[in-house]
Amino acid sequence: MSFVVAGIAPHPPIAIPEIGGRELLKLDNTVKALEKLSQLFVDNEVRTLVLISPHGPLQSDALVIQGQEQLSGSFARFGRPDISLTYPGDTALARLVQEEAERAGIKTYLWDDDPFDALDHGALVPLYYLNKAGFKGKLLHVTFAFLPFMQLMRFGRLLRDCLQKIDEAGGILASSDLSHRLVRGAPAGYHPS
Repeated sequence: MSFVVAGIAPHPPIAIPEIGGRELLKLDNTVKALEKLSQLFVDNEVRTLVLISPHGPLQSDALVIQGQEQLSGSFARFGRPDISLTYPGDTALARLVQEEAERAGIKTYLWDDDPFDALDHGALVPLYYLNKAGFKGKLLHVTFAFLPFMQLMRFGRLLRDCLQKIDEAGGILASSDLSHRLVRGAPAGYHPS
């Protein structure tokens, strides 16, 4: 097998029922979309997931590839330390991606020690729904960097190519921020568009 599916997921913590409570009703379409997307990964039997998040360990000039043997995190920052997830890390894929990126002249940092929970809410929200759908595979967590757009695009293609080289079905899921401008009083200020 090889690369089989890709998607983009939002990551508002209030999409987690135990955190959102009644606010979850406002996200009905978002929750349905997360469930549908998660089922797509499970139906395609993805066994290795590359999850890209904007909230992981950030380096301004290098993409961070998390190469730990185990990746875990909880929603403690959102008042729910009891909601946690743990996945085996794909250390071989992490090394392959770093080597290929180095050959391509794309700066990366391989983080392979594990001093604290490695998964942020940008990863945990989509993983919550993937877990609920039955995803049981390995995980490679990547945090983007403030690099030129073309270099980030080359890195995305490199990820796809690396997934083509492994012996199991692989997928890429980009966790993306929402606009933060949807309502009056929003973090970035309201904007009608």
